[in-house]
Amino acid sequence: MRARTILLQVCLLAATASMAQYRAIPLNQGGNNKARVYDDTLFVATNNGIFSYPIESKGSTWAAYAFEGRAVYDFVKSGSGILAVCDDNGRRVVLVTGDKGKTFSDITPSDISACMPLSYVGLTLRDMPDSPSHVFMVYPTDEGGKTVTTMRETRDFGGHWNVVGKADPYAGAFAVSETDARHIFVYGMNPEVNCLCPYILETRDNFLSLTNVPFDIDGEQATQDPAHSTSLILNSVRFCPGKDDVLLAATSEGMARSDDGGLTWHFTTDEKVDGYTYKGFDRMLFDSGNPQAVYSFRHSVTDGGLYNVELYYSDDCGESWHKVYKSPGYASPVINMLQSGRKLLFVSNDGVFMLDLTDANVLSPTSVNTINTQMPRLHDAVYDVQGRKVGTARRNSIYIHNGKKIIMN
Repeated sequence: MRARTILLQVCLLAATASMAQYRAIPLNQGGNNKARVYDDTLFVATNNGIFSYPIESKGSTWAAYAFEGRAVYDFVKSGSGILAVCDDNGRRVVLVTGDKGKTFSDITPSDISACMPLSYVGLTLRDMPDSPSHVFMVYPTDEGGKTVTTMRETRDFGGHWNVVGKADPYAGAFAVSETDARHIFVYGMNPEVNCLCPYILETRDNFLSLTNVPFDIDGEQATQDPAHSTSLILNSVRFCPGKDDVLLAATSEGMARSDDGGLTWHFTTDEKVDGYTYKGFDRMLFDSGNPQAVYSFRHSVTDGGLYNVELYYSDDCGESWHKVYKSPGYASPVINMLQSGRKLLFVSNDGVFMLDLTDANVLSPTSVNTINTQMPRLHDAVYDVQGRKVGTARRNSIYIHNGKKIIMN
């Protein structure tokens, strides 16, 4: 009877916590694109301009911020200055403004390719961690009938641009060291071969040189040979803060970690979690207040075709993970995960929602609603409700085992 009472109390606590943690902040402007946080304000580029939302203010509402009525795909901000990738009669252009788009200058590179291949990610802006005025512009150019990537760099927020390289042919994403902005990993998929062929390139001198990283994950060598391709996709790669040789990767096969500068990787999540056959993780984010804490998420799809976000948390730089939250369903998957103070923000194409990290239940597996009374095997990993691994479990106490609540009775 006592165990049933405890079980009921935990169920009520989990349901209450889930309601308190989650807050939807709908934004209906024809589709959401890139999102960023500046000074406790969420900015979202939409198909109808950039909109802002003051995160910490009571009674906050969305407000039109810049380039109202114009589709904006990407942007970066420094003070009152905005660099934005916008639509101009079906053509993507780069505009710079100091008055929220009332007046602007078109700084689209003259050598940008007029026709981008479908496999190419297109025109993007990459802000660097050392300064808000330090930005890369990445775009395709034509050379001898072949599309190559050109990277331009500005250190004064668009006042002057320098071409820094054409070495990466596939416009991969950046993973930038927080201790040295010259140290960058470029990663992605090779679109020129008929296979799932991930690649990692590395520069330590701001693209004066860019070398291939011949990496393997759990002993499986990455290759550009279709005959020996893998099912692995690199969705997100990040340096562990302050550790230039330690990296994490959210992949289609799970979360992976490297302790030797990206040469070898090992998976740190099980192949199946809670019975789902899809193992992949989509994005990751290091906590701004704790360099060892990191969040990542995967999607699960409901019977009705909606996307749930399943949030995972690690407090040891990705060596171990536990699931801490599952969101309501959205019509499209989340494309941005950001942090502002103690809040996590999730932006999909059709919605925005926020989780409050000051609620102790968010970073505790108590928000996982499934409870299991089966006793685990003695050698299995068991955690307390704060996510700490325990060696000895006490009876009539609540623990987490394989992402589920259990009561030792």
